[in-house]
Amino acid sequence: MIRRLGDRLSYANVTATIALGVALGGTSYAAMTLPRNSVGATQLRSGAVRSAEVKNGALKVRDLSGQARSALRGKRGPAGPQGPPGTSSGSTGAIALTYKTVKGTVEAASVDSRSAICDPGQRVIGGGMRVDTGSDTSARESYPSIGNTAWTVRVGNDDEVNSGNYTVFAICTSG
Repeated sequence: MIRRLGDRLSYANVTATIALGVALGGTSYAAMTLPRNSVGATQLRSGAVRSAEVKNGALKVRDLSGQARSALRGKRGPAGPQGPPGTSSGSTGAIALTYKTVKGTVEAASVDSRSAICDPGQRVIGGGMRVDTGSDTSARESYPSIGNTAWTVRVGNDDEVNSGNYTVFAICTSG
């Protein structure tokens, strides 16, 4: 067997095997003897770390230089044209809002629906519901009516014994 091995040994094979051992041994030695987090900015050459080698989300804005932060901000464009002048009628431009509510009860293991309706001439701009009693009472749907004059909520009760109480509210405006 040694004779067969001797026939195949060449200077190139021996040199390659020794080079592989030194390369792997050096890497293993460095991995085993260098303390954790001992390689820092002073040991890295300029340009040694590229963006592909940095984990997404690892860098924060505070980690960037002031020059890099200002480059991210971009430049402000030219000012647009001046808008039309406001009215001088003394109006503050505030919108008058009205808050409408309706209370409902949903029986055990059932679904109920109620609508909080705006006054005539008003439209709904928001709404929702609040659970007043009942641990398993929750909104199943919450939406404005088709004509935007009310807010409707479908409420379900998953409790099989107790009923639940809730309040639907609508935020209305005449604007």
